[in-house]
Amino acid sequence: MTRSIPTDLELREESAHLARSYLDCLNVWDFDGLSALVAEDFVLEMKYVAPGMPSIWEGRTAVIDLYRGMSVAILSPNLHDFWLDTLYSDPGEVVAQYRSEMRMADPSLRYGNDYLSRFTIRNGKIIRFVDGFDSVRLVLGFGGTVEAPRIA
Repeated sequence: MTRSIPTDLELREESAHLARSYLDCLNVWDFDGLSALVAEDFVLEMKYVAPGMPSIWEGRTAVIDLYRGMSVAILSPNLHDFWLDTLYSDPGEVVAQYRSEMRMADPSLRYGNDYLSRFTIRNGKIIRFVDGFDSVRLVLGFGGTVEAPRIA
């Protein structure tokens, strides 16, 4: 029995499905589900992080461990309002836009954000997730402070 080569549309649909599945697993802290979706050499890159925050995690285990740690402070990410599409030039590149209104373990903290992220999918696995978010909102949401510079 021979396998047919997937069409461009099938590749795009599968890529978008994998990216959405990743966000759905993240939304409920499904670490086994996340592990199944990503390659062993998976890379997570957080764009525009606040000074002092790491921006890259390499390897499936390192990323899952990061998420396990986050799940202690964030009870529910509550990701919503998803929009996903593939790049014209590459059906394995998915752009995702979505929002969050996280439920925190510390009820005095409130954190929500807007995201513009990118997934890279190869051979049926996610190999890279570039997470773009507003780091000022992150710092404030976790109890930090930000001082605006004087412009004039």
